[in-house]
Order: sequence, then structure tokens, then C-alpha cells
Amino acid sequence: MTVPILTEIHMLKEGKGFVKDVLTAYYLPAEFQDNPPVPEDSDITIVQRDPLRVITRSFFGTTTEETISSQISALWELLGGAAPLRRDLYMVAVYENPGVTCRRNEIWFIRQEP
Repeated sequence: MTVPILTEIHMLKEGKGFVKDVLTAYYLPAEFQDNPPVPEDSDITIVQRDPLRVITRSFFGTTTEETISSQISALWELLGGAAPLRRDLYMVAVYENPGVTCRRNEIWFIRQEP
């Protein structure tokens, strides 16, 4: 499995919770990027992303809606709300197997490009 595993989290319009459908992404190893395999499952797609500029904060433990909400709030508090960042989309990067109880994660805030 490649790391990190990324999960895109979209906020509800009123900003008080998450859209239940999330996108989970795995990095494709470099040797397969020029000629990616064709997925056999129609729910799996290969997407090429443009580079992102993010502000991130590490945290440890499980990634539940509650812990992610807490991490989003904590990072906004640290930043003071002044940075040009999106508020409708966040990403969570997980760096260890989900079975690890104290795994390393990051919350990513995505910069708004001018």
C-alpha cells in the first residue's frame, strides 16, 4: 500500500458537518504513472492531480468525524483565520495501517490560488 492515503472531506453548505460521501486516494507508484493499470472495478478511477499547496498539522490516533472536526478547529485557531485557505474542502493524510492504534495523520488545509 502506498502512503499517505488521502481522504477528501467536503463540508456541508452550512459548514456544520461533513458530506457523507468521501473520496479516498492512493498514490500510484512512480513506475506505473506513465502507463497506469486499467481498473477492473468501475468504482475505481485513476485521477491525475495538479500540485496542491497546503498548510498541514500532524495528529495521532484514529480518524473519525469527531477527531477530524477537532483537528480542523484546532488548526483554524492556530492560524487565526487570516490565511487564504479553502473552507469547503479539507484532506486527511494517513501514514500508517488503519490497524495501528496511534497512527500518524495530518489534516491538510488547501490554499486558495489567486
